[in-house]
Amino acid sequence: MPKATPIEIFVIDGYNLVHKSSVLKKIIDEDLNIAREKLILQLDNFFSSKRASVYVVFDGNSDLTYLNSYSTPNIRVLFSKKNQKADILIKKIIDESKNKSLITVISSDHEVYQYAKVSRCKAIKSEEFLKKMKTYTIDYENKVKNHNLTEDEINFWKNIFKAKE
Repeated sequence: MPKATPIEIFVIDGYNLVHKSSVLKKIIDEDLNIAREKLILQLDNFFSSKRASVYVVFDGNSDLTYLNSYSTPNIRVLFSKKNQKADILIKKIIDESKNKSLITVISSDHEVYQYAKVSRCKAIKSEEFLKKMKTYTIDYENKVKNHNLTEDEINFWKNIFKAKE
């Protein structure tokens, strides 16, 4: 029986990524919640076709560190404890991991980035990750725009709509 492929784990420094995005950086000044929600939606779209566990960690604003209403089926949103930086929770996730080579940390925070590297995790700067997300979005939109239906697909849809008449 073949072994299951291990699931890659992404740990994302939430506010760091928001502040590196030109679009989200503008929104955060107006409404922090909307900026967070937009980031989560973008990440949810990006990771929807990937086999991965994704944690987005924000600086704490409450005593709650567990999953919350921002989380989606693909994205787990965590807040560090009140008055605690997200960096501490990101490091804790790294330290508690059994297989650090499966972790990719996304942050441009020098301390977090270096901690990930020293801990033998993969590390990607937020700016680099945003470029990957943008490229993915453009590629996906082009595939959708340029998709031509096959003859079988056309007949399938004709039959469905004919059946409803």
